[in-house]
Amino acid sequence: LLGGLIGTFSGGDYMRSSIGRIDTDMLNLFFPVLVGMMILLAFQAKKERNVLLFSLGTGGSLFLFGWWYSKPGFTMIYFLFLIFCLTISKIQIRTILLSGFLFVLFVQPANFISATDSIEGFFTAYFDVTKNSNSVIIEEKNIPATFPNVFKTISEVEHLPMSDVLRRILSNTLLGWIGFLAFFGLAIFRWRVLLPLMPLLALGLLSFQSSNRFIMYLAPFIGIGLGWLIHLVVEGTFLFSKKIISQKKTEEKLEKSDSKARRQKIDTNKKFSVLDYLVNLTTKGANFNKSSQNLTEKTKFIDQEINWWNWLRQLVLYLGMGFFFLTISSQTAISYVPGPSIHPKVYATFLEVKKRVPEGAALMTWWDYGYAITDATGMATFHDGGGISKTPKTYFIARGLISSDPEELYDITQFLATEGIPGIVENNISPEALMLAVRNPVKKPWDPIYLFFTADMTGKYGAISQLGSWDIVNGGSKPRGYRILNCYKITNLEIECRGAKIDLNVGKINKQVDLKRLIFIRNGEVIREKEFGRAQGYTIQLILAGNRIVEVQFIDEQVFQSNYNQMFLLGKYSKKLFEESYNAFPFSRLFRIKY
Repeated sequence: LLGGLIGTFSGGDYMRSSIGRIDTDMLNLFFPVLVGMMILLAFQAKKERNVLLFSLGTGGSLFLFGWWYSKPGFTMIYFLFLIFCLTISKIQIRTILLSGFLFVLFVQPANFISATDSIEGFFTAYFDVTKNSNSVIIEEKNIPATFPNVFKTISEVEHLPMSDVLRRILSNTLLGWIGFLAFFGLAIFRWRVLLPLMPLLALGLLSFQSSNRFIMYLAPFIGIGLGWLIHLVVEGTFLFSKKIISQKKTEEKLEKSDSKARRQKIDTNKKFSVLDYLVNLTTKGANFNKSSQNLTEKTKFIDQEINWWNWLRQLVLYLGMGFFFLTISSQTAISYVPGPSIHPKVYATFLEVKKRVPEGAALMTWWDYGYAITDATGMATFHDGGGISKTPKTYFIARGLISSDPEELYDITQFLATEGIPGIVENNISPEALMLAVRNPVKKPWDPIYLFFTADMTGKYGAISQLGSWDIVNGGSKPRGYRILNCYKITNLEIECRGAKIDLNVGKINKQVDLKRLIFIRNGEVIREKEFGRAQGYTIQLILAGNRIVEVQFIDEQVFQSNYNQMFLLGKYSKKLFEESYNAFPFSRLFRIKY
């Protein structure tokens, strides 16, 4: 029970599967546990019929799991565990073979065969998620150019240290360690029962080596360990109490028997008459029946007493578990209320874009909102959250957004719109040849192309820069981004922020870091700009809503000159190449590309 509660409400699972977010993780704990239960029931069954029935259920459960989460490798792993568990239970070989046949039949033979083919890739991908290729294209040819791995910019595949892994289950890491170690103590004593959960445990342990998305699989085992400790405490307390009570009753009985023996010794000294003998003889049968009746009533009383003791023990056990979870629930994500995946005002601009853009047009934007934009507008995007975001197209889109050259963004968009992935493959003879083809596209797009900026791209600029600054010759990147300052006092002379004091007269931060310029932005336009007369230095951008400053951005020169910053935040663009179609700053901004 505690494993289920902590597994459900741990940050690693609940923040990905709670109401408001439809995600495959919602049932990615349910199905492995269901399959494990089927295996447990199969190898604990006494009758052959039941063994076959639960083996069939194992295959059927995995078939449904394959529908929900298409990872064929799970099929082979659980098949091997089923056979192993049946073997150590000393079940007849004929029954094991029949169980395997029913498993394959109900999991569907095609799925089983595909699981056999993909098992090596399954292990490799799960052991190190970032080894997933960002494009199968790279594997098809001996391509000199290299492209960045998009997986490394996705938060769920980030590798975390052990303490952070446990903190995403329970904020108190000590409690997490206690539960983790306690589970392995339980596993020593009950290994046969816990054996079907081993594949799930193996996935959980990957959170220490691979990515943080595996934390959700580890959380139930920490809960099980803590639950076992509560069980031991309650059971031990009741066992100890029962022993003390039993000992006291034994002492009372001994005292009563001693006093009775003394009375009997006094009675034997009395004279025994013939009349007493006759009376005793006459009543012997009645006394025997009466004593038998007393014994029966006493036995019933003892049974009833034991039953009440057992009920009390269980009540304390479950109430104790519930109280314990309520006590630690604040250390889980139980109070987490998910906000919208997309800000409502940003989503409203999708609907407005649909009205302003002609049918058949395509939108060049960042991939995160790709599916949502297509769903809301019915228009195509250049890449989305599926496999397309993991191709070299993403590199070129990111490169165009962070470039300081508007013509480079223009050329990249034209090349991707007309040549796409096949064009990248065809021209990738060398990095130089590829870039030459991209910067000199020949064909013109048939349909209108629009450049669509959204507010989330400011926070994601670091990831965009990590991909777009990739060196396709030697590898490696130099990511840059926006640093949002937490400022609490702004005057004409200085700005005071957490960890930074900005002198607006001399243009320095903490009297050490040089500023090149200070810019005030309202409604996506520069309303005031102050230069400090330096060739090098950083830029402070202040975003205003009315007369109130709502955000202070600290950026370097490359971010300032980027197409994203110039077009979205400052409203500066080449009117020869672009035409602004819609300005909903600070939520989104739309430009038609003039082809």
